Amino acid sequence: MLKQSDLFGVKLINFAETIDRPEDPSPPSGPRGKRDEGFFRLEQQTKLIKLYPNPAHDYITLEYQTGDSYSQMWFVIQNIAGKTLIQQSLEPGDNSIMINLSDLSANIYNLTLYGDGNLIEVKKITVIK
Repeated sequence: MLKQSDLFGVKLINFAETIDRPEDPSPPSGPRGKRDEGFFRLEQQTKLIKLYPNPAHDYITLEYQTGDSYSQMWFVIQNIAGKTLIQQSLEPGDNSIMINLSDLSANIYNLTLYGDGNLIEVKKITVIK
């Protein structure tokens, strides 16, 4: 039986109960002498986010392909302390937008993309001057 959970748009699937393991006479080889009891696979849902150029000077282009998954979308740019510096709504679907970064100083920022109140993806932006 598959067990799965959904966390930030990534499905974590446990295949431990679905694999037939042959008898293995060798000693345990895992951490602290224990064998692996299963393995996990991260499965990214169908969303495509691109940011370029990165590092950026005065602007960055955000391309996103979310299809008809969301009716409301927006992004937030925050500094490393978590302070929101830019917030803007987006047209849902498959689009691109040029974001003005000229008011930001040289630093590292996080761009977080949201759809219908759910976090879609977080990308790091490096601004250089």
